[in-house]
Amino acid sequence: MLVLSALACALGLVSIAVRSDEFPWFPDPSEAVAGSCELGPAPDESGELGDAALALSQVERISFRDAVALVGDRGATFVDARSPELFADGHIPGALNLPATDAEATLTMQSFPLPIDELVVCYCEGWSCEQSEHLGKILQDQVGCQQVRVLAGGWLRWTERGGPIERGKAEDHG
Repeated sequence: MLVLSALACALGLVSIAVRSDEFPWFPDPSEAVAGSCELGPAPDESGELGDAALALSQVERISFRDAVALVGDRGATFVDARSPELFADGHIPGALNLPATDAEATLTMQSFPLPIDELVVCYCEGWSCEQSEHLGKILQDQVGCQQVRVLAGGWLRWTERGGPIERGKAEDHG
């Protein structure tokens, strides 16, 4: 039995070594774990994700360039899907904090100041964060917001590109 197991392992290793496609011996640590809000594959310079990520996307994206032009615009509302602690550490000026993890309960229990007929831009922490996508779908489907976008690259791109930042708790900004 021991000889048979050793032979099977050896054949498996030989099979991997001679494969024509690339098979990683160890997982790439730079790839995000599915469902997390960690750094994933970066969007290209236009702010777009690859075809695979876009195929999973259900909410239209907005680029950094287009989003930064909207800061302070009364016709656009930014919604931060991150935790209140991360929001307090820094957020897009004028953004509302609506953590994606509690969004459905929060929207059910209280009135939240979201204009349903104006542009709403959701963002979260990383390149491929699913929280802003999830929040965007809730705002579209349950609240009825008609123009929801997800910030391509999220907070990470915003800070890397030098977008304006405001600090403090949601209550501090009225």
